[in-house]
Amino acid sequence: MENPNEIQLITLLPGLAMLGISVFLYRSTRKFLASSKTASGTILADKEGSLSSKPRFTFTTEDGTEIVVVSNTATKAHTFRKGQTVRVLYDPARPERATIDTFIQLWLATVICAGLGLSFSITSFFIH
Repeated sequence: MENPNEIQLITLLPGLAMLGISVFLYRSTRKFLASSKTASGTILADKEGSLSSKPRFTFTTEDGTEIVVVSNTATKAHTFRKGQTVRVLYDPARPERATIDTFIQLWLATVICAGLGLSFSITSFFIH
């Protein structure tokens, strides 16, 4: 049987790594929010999977450029409807990296990483 200290380390290290990633994602999102511009966008369609979809949307930047984006974050299928108007956040220097202004679109990765990191880290302290 393995040494309990080794098992603790095996659960603690990934937990700490995930917490580190969640801090990085949190800071990146906060920085993005602080410098982003807003625009009104329109859902074109969902890029569908079996249980989830990535919304494809269009918006126009302040300088009049029309941008089409496929979201990086998949959500429950049919969360957005074709033709639906959405608030879009974008970095004027990289408008192709725009995101829809919803909690899930902005924070899902951060929440998942933090949750997994906490779970692994806390679990490591209960291994004897």
